[in-house]
Amino acid sequence: MSQKLEHADEEFAAKATNQSEKGQYFTPQIVADRLAMDLKELSQQPISVVHDLGCGPGALSAAVLRNHSDTEIRGYDIDDNAISDYNKRFPGYGNAVNLDLLMNPKIGPIPAAISNPPYLLSRRLGRERTKEIRNTGYFSTAKGKLNTFSLFIELAIKELQEDGVAAFIVPIAVTNLADHQALRNMLLSECDEIRLTWIKESNCFKEQDVAVDACLISFRKGDDKAIMEIREWDGEK
Repeated sequence: MSQKLEHADEEFAAKATNQSEKGQYFTPQIVADRLAMDLKELSQQPISVVHDLGCGPGALSAAVLRNHSDTEIRGYDIDDNAISDYNKRFPGYGNAVNLDLLMNPKIGPIPAAISNPPYLLSRRLGRERTKEIRNTGYFSTAKGKLNTFSLFIELAIKELQEDGVAAFIVPIAVTNLADHQALRNMLLSECDEIRLTWIKESNCFKEQDVAVDACLISFRKGDDKAIMEIREWDGEK
């Protein structure tokens, strides 16, 4: 699988600092396009706005614009440098704002979300930050070890409008660790279609010197009984 980044993302990655402390990894273009296509395939109507959660410099938003010509984009991040680059990258198409979604998650109802969220465990967040997040009372699936990527998925489920869609790239651990059982139950109870895509070459971030095996999870919010689709993707087509 090509791990090539778009030029704008390469430039940002080259000057980024403390990536591991931020849980910040940059999405290869081919993965970003696959996530944007998942939104299109799962949505039952044209998507007016896509919200990029933890947007960074905008790799996923760029993919949205390539695949959804009439869609507006909105980004959220806590990295001011990323926000600045995002807004320079998409003049006239959308904008990003500084918003700590783990403390201020209520952005809905929204029609669509896309995300390569931060991957941070409690020990990296620190005791005080972890306590603050738990004390919001918003995240009901935060059982066991808190991990930020699963919290972003819960946020999307809750903030999507009925029939809204979302697409994520997240660590494979979300599919099998006991700490994420509550999140898996929420997906099954709140969504009527769930797509889990195994990537043949699962480490999408190897060239960024990160050993994280990832998968793609996309879903549509709805009251009907959940349909689960499991796919394998070669990371090319």
